Order: sequence, then structure tokens, then C-alpha cells
Amino acid sequence: KGTSGTGDVVATFTTDSAGHATLSTPLEDGTYSVKEVTPPKGYKLDTKVYTFTINGADTSLSVEDEPGTLTLKLKKRDSQTGSTPQGNASLAGAVYQVSYQKGGQTVTEELTSDASGNLGTLEGIPFGTVTVKELSAPKGYRLDTEVSQLVGDTYTLEVDDLTEDVMRGGLTIQKLDSQTGTTPQGDASLEGISFEIVNDSQNPVVVNGNTAAPGQVAMTITTNAAGVATTGENALPYCKKRTSPACSPTTPSKTTATYRNTTLRATALKRNWQNEFPNGLPLKKQKRHSVGTVANTPCPPW
Repeated sequence: KGTSGTGDVVATFTTDSAGHATLSTPLEDGTYSVKEVTPPKGYKLDTKVYTFTINGADTSLSVEDEPGTLTLKLKKRDSQTGSTPQGNASLAGAVYQVSYQKGGQTVTEELTSDASGNLGTLEGIPFGTVTVKELSAPKGYRLDTEVSQLVGDTYTLEVDDLTEDVMRGGLTIQKLDSQTGTTPQGDASLEGISFEIVNDSQNPVVVNGNTAAPGQVAMTITTNAAGVATTGENALPYCKKRTSPACSPTTPSKTTATYRNTTLRATALKRNWQNEFPNGLPLKKQKRHSVGTVANTPCPPW
């Protein structure tokens, strides 16, 4: 009661689906103030205080609510490294479609991410359900097929969990004898030769749960008796890699034959590398040398 809107509460009412509300208990004559406590769904809270007077008769009060709108901010992220892309992949160029209802019509807009993964800002979206889906993935990433249903009931809706998995592939290397190919000569062996796969790209990569910065060894593989070493499928993220042999110890014996150089044959294990490397990964080490024989000494430097 009164005009300030801060006095004792004498009645509370709730509007129906048509926006109407009627007090079931009559009010005494006098001046009253009324204010909205909870807005209806999809509308902003009306902060105004309205006054009316009861003088021996009924009265009515007409008020209006403004439709609520939200600001939508979207950000693209790597599922493992967050805001930093892996290897030579990029967070730039992801295209997302945003759909929502406005004025009884479906509104559709497209947003494209920048190098930081930011997709921009949309303003004036009515409160309600907003649908977000990816139309095309950025370089080096798999398309996110999940369709997100966002419920907008706040003025600013920030979504930074649009994560995506980087493309991955595998690498197989085969060590060959320069003269006999896949068959070692004498007591020599094609087994036990280690190769370091170095991250030669501009960003870190995650391999088997470990992060390798640019220039660091991302993985080491070792040849088997057939001279074959492999990472397995889907082990290496989309990036540029440099493969170099790592010296492996030899077993001391009366005579130990060690290959001083090697011919590398690399093939991509996943189709997603075939477009970039149609003839296999560009390993440049192709020079062949003859077998060298050393006695009870470790592998010579490469």
C-alpha cells in the first residue's frame, strides 16, 4: 500500500496465458503501488513501479513488457589443446549455422571463425532455443556433427565449448639393405633401429597423451625383424613431421654388422593424408650405402 512500492505487500497475483490477472480479495479504498517480481518467459523484467487508486469501485491497470533478447558469443576450441590449434591445423575458417525463432519466423545466420577460434557475436536474439551446428570444419579438423540446442534465458550467452577433434594419421617406415633389400646380409639385422618423429610444425601436438612443442620429439618408433617401424593408425595429428633415425645400441659380439645408412619408405595409413601427400610422406633420406662392419662398438652417428 502506498506509492513507493516498498511498503507492506497486501496482495500478489499471477497473469494467465493471455496476460490477465484479477485479485480475488477486494482492496480497501486507498492508493496502491504494483511492480513486477517475475517476468513471463521470453520477456524482460519490468522495473517500473505503477500506482493506482481504489475509491469504492473496481479499477484496471495496463502494463507492457519488452521482449527479452540475448547476445550470443561463440568460440571454437581444440578438444585437447583448447584455444591453440595442433600442428599445422587451424581454428580459422570453421563455418557455423545459428538458427532461432523471431516474430514467428525461423532466422538463420552463418558465422566464420578467426584464427583464435572466435565466431563473432550475434545480438537481438529473442529468448528461447538457439540451434548451432557446424557446416564446414577448419583446416586439419574433423567436422563436428553434433547439433547444439542452446536455451537462451540470459542477456549474454557465451558458448566456448564448441570443441573439435584434430585429424590424425599414421606412419610406417621400412628399413632396407642397400643391396639385398628386405633381407639383411650376414649377421646384420634390420631390427631395433629407432626413429624419432619430430614435430616440425608451428604449434604443439598431442601424441599418446603427451604434448610435443615445435622441434620436440613427438614419438619414437623401432623397427621389427622385417625392418618395419610403425606408429599405428591415428597416432599423429595433422602437422608437418620430420623423421630422423635415432642411434640404437648394438649387442656386443665377435663381429657386429651395423647399417650406416638406410632407405626409408613411408606410407600414409589414413586417407585424410592422401590429399596432401598423394605419394606418401616426403621423407628425403633416400641415399643408399653399403654395409659397414664394426666390432663391439655402438652404432656410429648418423
